[in-house]
Amino acid sequence: MGKMNTIKLACKFVARPIREFVTKPAIRQINVYLYYVKHSKVQEKAVFLESYHAVNLTGNVYAMYQKMVQEYPDYTYYWAYKDKDTIPADIMADTKRHRVYLVKYESRQYMKALATSKYLINDTSFMPYFIKRDGQRYLNTWHGTPLKTLGLDIKGSGRADHKNIQRNLLAADVLAMPNQFTAEHLITSHDLNGIFPNEVYITGNPRVDNLLGTLVSEDTQALKERLGLPAEKIILYAPTWKKDVEYTTEADILQLLNEVQRLQERVPSGYKVFLKVHYFIYDKLVEMGYGDQLISNAIDTNTLLRGVDVLITDYSSIFFDFLPIKRPVMFYVPDKDSYAQNRGFYKSLDTLPGLVTDKFDQLLDDCNQKYFDSWAKTYEQQYNDYKSEFLSYDDGQATDRAVQVLFEESSSIERLDFNNNKKKLLIYAGGFYNNGITNSIINLSRNFDTNKYELVFVDYPRMRPEKEYNMNRLPDSVHFIFNFSWATRTFFDTYNQNTSYHFGFNSKLVNQNKMKATYQLNFRRIFGNFMPYEVIDFGGYNKAITGLFALSPVPKKVVFLHNTMWDEYNKIVNGRYKHRKNLRVTFTYYQYFDKIISVSQSADKQNREDLSQYADSAKFTWVENLVNGAEIEKELSEVKQQVDNGDSLIELTKTETPSGIITTQLFHPVDQNYFNFVTVARLSPEKNHLGLIQAFKLVHDNYPKTRLYIVGNGPIRLEVEQLISGLGLDESVFMMGFLQHPMKFVSFTDYVVLPSVTEGQGLAIIEALLAHKPVVGTDVAGIQDVIKGGRFGLLSGKNAVANPNSLANTLALSIETKDSIKYVKTVKEPLKIFHAETQVDGKWVTSSDDWENPDIVLGNGSNGRAFVEIKHVESYPNYAVFIDGKRAAQNGQLAHYDVQNDAALMIVLDMEQQVCFERFDWREYNQAALREFETRAIV
Repeated sequence: MGKMNTIKLACKFVARPIREFVTKPAIRQINVYLYYVKHSKVQEKAVFLESYHAVNLTGNVYAMYQKMVQEYPDYTYYWAYKDKDTIPADIMADTKRHRVYLVKYESRQYMKALATSKYLINDTSFMPYFIKRDGQRYLNTWHGTPLKTLGLDIKGSGRADHKNIQRNLLAADVLAMPNQFTAEHLITSHDLNGIFPNEVYITGNPRVDNLLGTLVSEDTQALKERLGLPAEKIILYAPTWKKDVEYTTEADILQLLNEVQRLQERVPSGYKVFLKVHYFIYDKLVEMGYGDQLISNAIDTNTLLRGVDVLITDYSSIFFDFLPIKRPVMFYVPDKDSYAQNRGFYKSLDTLPGLVTDKFDQLLDDCNQKYFDSWAKTYEQQYNDYKSEFLSYDDGQATDRAVQVLFEESSSIERLDFNNNKKKLLIYAGGFYNNGITNSIINLSRNFDTNKYELVFVDYPRMRPEKEYNMNRLPDSVHFIFNFSWATRTFFDTYNQNTSYHFGFNSKLVNQNKMKATYQLNFRRIFGNFMPYEVIDFGGYNKAITGLFALSPVPKKVVFLHNTMWDEYNKIVNGRYKHRKNLRVTFTYYQYFDKIISVSQSADKQNREDLSQYADSAKFTWVENLVNGAEIEKELSEVKQQVDNGDSLIELTKTETPSGIITTQLFHPVDQNYFNFVTVARLSPEKNHLGLIQAFKLVHDNYPKTRLYIVGNGPIRLEVEQLISGLGLDESVFMMGFLQHPMKFVSFTDYVVLPSVTEGQGLAIIEALLAHKPVVGTDVAGIQDVIKGGRFGLLSGKNAVANPNSLANTLALSIETKDSIKYVKTVKEPLKIFHAETQVDGKWVTSSDDWENPDIVLGNGSNGRAFVEIKHVESYPNYAVFIDGKRAAQNGQLAHYDVQNDAALMIVLDMEQQVCFERFDWREYNQAALREFETRAIV
């Protein structure tokens, strides 16, 4: 059977990359592109040009081409196209008289030209597989001044909606911008202000040079003859198309054409109305048989505008291009209110230099000679304002300036800087699940010195409600970059990667040099020219991200370990190893990190021992997680106010949708007639909920007025619910699910319990201390550093994770001492507790560190039963013995107790001793933790 499984696995290993290659055209395209990237040299005198995703060959890119093909005739030019009918006549002619080649979009020739041309010019974006190579220079001109909002400024937009534009901006060595307004909004709306590494020049719009006639010597009459336009004056109707192509109906098209017809019927004699539609919808109109009523996509818009006398548009940036020749403009905006609400504008429509109306009849009434003649005077102030803010560089020399910055030939052109001198920390946070890792990075980010650091998070674009919620908890100052699309790997790279994913990066079967080259190519694909000061794998569980960071070209690298990782490696959830597949690879990357950071000193000690085969011991250290003290204090203050007001229901959360719908989540405070335990943790095996429930059952049998509340969700929820029912605890143990603000609920309980089998630190009990709640924790790494030997809470016996009876004793102690707790600045002497267990054979095992008392005797009697006896009992009149979750009655002067085999025992010699816990100063704690981070985690 084992041999057959091996054969099946081997067959799958071989077959999967083949199936992927055969069935996924995108993978084949990437393989072609990567072949040229890896095996072809960059052509020094080659220029690659792409405009509007190759839908047409116009605009800024076309204007730059016109200049370059004349001034640099010895260069080779590759024009990307989708449809030959959209290629301007002069470019077609140039293919015969210059070194100009037309390459079909995403063809093999396209891939080769994109991979090997030294100069790349685009006005939008290249596809996600594009990698700007060393030796290439990428210039992006963008495609106009925006009146409509962009990127993250679009109302209701998701963080990752414009991820490929952001990626292209990071890859572009230089941006040639029409004005400062466009540069600022383009960069800021794509979350790059402060971290943008590339050159930004204010050149003006090259395409406006065609409007002004500085690129081609040609008068208006000759222009009209060349374009096939009538001698009449021209009114150009150029509305924005707001529907997606697939949702555009023939009725939509007929309405648009009807508007053109109605305009033609009303305009003054001697004017001809033409329709110019967005390239999104042009093909749709042609397919439906209306091509003869359109301005061809093969005609450059700005060249056309030179022959236009009046422009009618809406929000399109075409009006910015038209303004320099100071001819009348009209704005027909039928959906201005809904568009403002759903998308938004950067400028109020009231500021536009022309009539603004949402009524077509008004447009018809005002589209007359009187309006045309008086436009310049009527809108003189608005025009001058727009000219001053947007048109200063649209002077006929914009193309010269853009070409100069492409070839790095001028230092006199105005340059803007959107980078700062702060250290950029690139962080992967682990996916923003509802867990301690997420809370930790949020708390850390809120406490960072924003004068010194820029925090840049990388994540995958797929969103979940919990992910969006947690991302929104981060400060506004952080940035996001998204890793998306197919990775940069060839067919054979896939085998190499899969081998490393199966055997680990250090396997002799892995070609490490090729694997490193693949990762570094992908790093450049994702981040372009952005080079952080340091990468921080804060999640620590994702082998792809850990590998990407470990083998990246970034000189400083850190990985965090949020648990005792060998225990995580061996963790089983629902019958399967939860993390083994990832961690067996992740461990092999540790040697490439400068620091390997646990989140507590005790966890660091264990990780250092367990993982010594993977990295030098000197690389291991620890940094404690921060807490969000200010927010929790605010929450508790709100709860107190509601209680003082006599509210019977307490507000947990309040949310408001963009449409104004408010949702409030409320809860009943717990019944104070009971002793209420609560645990706050993800429902996962290492959190030991099953052991806690078994321990609580023992306690509840002896102390019926007790309840347990379980806050959290996770993969073992069903198993937890079944155990609760099986033990008959449905009326005493309550599943609360995930709570966004758990400390509000916790504030009404008596004790917080964290019964973990393994723990990196135990952030939940730190937050409980902040909420002034006493805590019980198991004696494991991480929790040990929080409770600190009883100074901040009760620590169970070391065997409590394996023996619920031992944990039950500590829970019973918390009930017995509930009225004697006192909070002090410094605990001089924690409550002395002695733990022991009997094994099945009756032998004793002690589980208290560094504490013995000769007056406590553990033995085995002649009857074969184990016993405990306290000598000199007169010295300990207030002693207590707890056995399996129950306080035993004092046994006279003998103080002798027979104990069943496999029982747990706890002795407290002085129950009258004040139970003192130290006050938790979260501000002092956070300052110390932040100093730890800056000195240990920032290399």
